[in-house]
Amino acid sequence: MNAASQKRVMQAITAVMLALTYFAAGFAICAGLPTTTAVLSAQTSRWEGSPFTAAQMEELAVATRDYTVATHDQAALMDAIAKANDEAATPYANADADRLAEAPDQYTLDADALAHLDDVYEVVSRFTMPLVGVALISAFCLMALLRMFGYRPVGTALLWAGVAVLALFAMLGLWALIGFDGLFASIHSAFFADGTWTFPADSLLIRMYPQAFWMGMGAVWLASSCALAVISLIVGALMLRAAKKRQAAAKATAAPSDARENAVASESAPAQTERG
Repeated sequence: MNAASQKRVMQAITAVMLALTYFAAGFAICAGLPTTTAVLSAQTSRWEGSPFTAAQMEELAVATRDYTVATHDQAALMDAIAKANDEAATPYANADADRLAEAPDQYTLDADALAHLDDVYEVVSRFTMPLVGVALISAFCLMALLRMFGYRPVGTALLWAGVAVLALFAMLGLWALIGFDGLFASIHSAFFADGTWTFPADSLLIRMYPQAFWMGMGAVWLASSCALAVISLIVGALMLRAAKKRQAAAKATAAPSDARENAVASESAPAQTERG
């Protein structure tokens, strides 16, 4: 493989790795930060008509998020649910763990809800380390590309990655506008068995995380990944501009040298003729 082909291959690999990194970083911001869950829950939870207040529902949403994508500590989650029932003075206040586990799903997360959260945790865990690896590969490829070929191919890879992410989220955003339910169902069907991720509308899980909550999460994901993509476009454009300026400066430096060499050659030509 010649240098030009090697450069193109490395550019393509770097662009793909960067695009995946921007996509994963958006998910990390929306799902990995408890603050995101707390803010969205405060704005969207359907606490009216439930046994719990808005503040209690927010605390439960954060505790459930911790169980699903972070600690996976079921005892801590059930303690949070028990505390909410105690504070709200529900029929299950001061209930032991066994009685609370058998409570209706308006008051607790039943076995089906916990099983779904376990499935989500498994999916997130399965992809976490590979995506961290992708981010590291992205950094390595950028450094290697810069060292081997300079600013221009790095700038091009950054542009390609930014455009790819913006195009992807434009399509997903359009799909969400046309029918969010269809997008939500398609994503869940890709990772979870049918019937394992649907729950009654008045269940605690759905009241904590109604459709508006997931639309908000999607918006945070989109905004975060697209912000990274825009930064990538800006940095890429700046690097291409810098490469162009370097190339122009190199030509300007080389021009006088070439002129001097041509002048010397012209002066030496008659002398050689005379001697001949």
